[in-house]
Amino acid sequence: MNKIKFLAALFIALLPETAFTQTASDYVITGSGEQFTVTKNGTELPLTTQPCMMYALCPVLTTIRNDASGSDVSIRFGDGSVLDIEYFQRALFNVGSEWGNITLSGKITSKLGASGDQECGGTVVIDREVSVTSTADIANTYEYENSGGSAICIDGGVLKIVGGTVESTSKGYAIQTQMRGSTVILGGSPTITGRIQVPKGKLSVADGFAPEGKKYTLTMSGTAGDVAVVGGASFASSFILASGNFSLAASGNDLVFAVPTSSSSTHVSSSSSTIKSSSSVAPSSSSAVKSSSSAVPSSSSSYDTTPIAHYTPPTHSEIPTYYTMKGEPVGSTKPAKPGVYLVKQGSSVRKIVVR
Repeated sequence: MNKIKFLAALFIALLPETAFTQTASDYVITGSGEQFTVTKNGTELPLTTQPCMMYALCPVLTTIRNDASGSDVSIRFGDGSVLDIEYFQRALFNVGSEWGNITLSGKITSKLGASGDQECGGTVVIDREVSVTSTADIANTYEYENSGGSAICIDGGVLKIVGGTVESTSKGYAIQTQMRGSTVILGGSPTITGRIQVPKGKLSVADGFAPEGKKYTLTMSGTAGDVAVVGGASFASSFILASGNFSLAASGNDLVFAVPTSSSSTHVSSSSSTIKSSSSVAPSSSSAVKSSSSAVPSSSSSYDTTPIAHYTPPTHSEIPTYYTMKGEPVGSTKPAKPGVYLVKQGSSVRKIVVR
């Protein structure tokens, strides 16, 4: 008996530490058009048959969410090639109470523009309460007249980019936020081509952020002294305001809105040339330091209005269909229960709030 106990103890001692550590499951999404599959650790999973939204990736992501049951997941787009989800598709990670932490890798692109008053048309959409870390290559090539799509749309979630690329056309957004609670954290050395639209105080840099000469263009509004990039004081040369009369300057640990010496503006949006009064640079009110965690930076008291990409109004002859934010259809009559819903009418999709 003692010999058996000894051998058992020796076997356990020789096992690698990872044998006792629960790691995120690895899921790989492949396919094209409206036909997609998902494998978990090399084994293809049957897609859910429960009612789903109109997006072709909805059954795939719902399958992953149900299979993971709240555990952390690692999702790779494509098996080495680019996963092209084309028009009217999106990788939508919605209502995060049922998701664990999500890590994205691989390559994905779309040609998706906005389709409703509160839609920013992202290739990847991160809903409220969802936390995503990305090293993926994510692109959106949509462009129509003077508008473009977004590579990543954040609608109340948290996005941490620690590598890879994020790219949009010059008329779109690499990263676009829709709610004040949306948070963006930069780490590593990601390549971001296109504008980053985020409320003041909601963009931060983590320990290990190393832009290595790369530039990040911000569409952001604020007044002199408002924090633009939490923890960004050492990276003043890496961030540029897309337009306006403000510049960025270090104050404490942060980058703040500053009035250039030749300017007399005190309250100018980075996308506006309106001048209201004279001021000098005010000190930052933020004492936040850089952190490697995904903690949400301090909240902001103001919020940018999200520009709307191309919206094609539905014809009156098309019957609308209402969906919950989980993608469950609730019929063709506007729901009476308060909440946030998606309504599809023909090829048009928009978000509504029932109060």
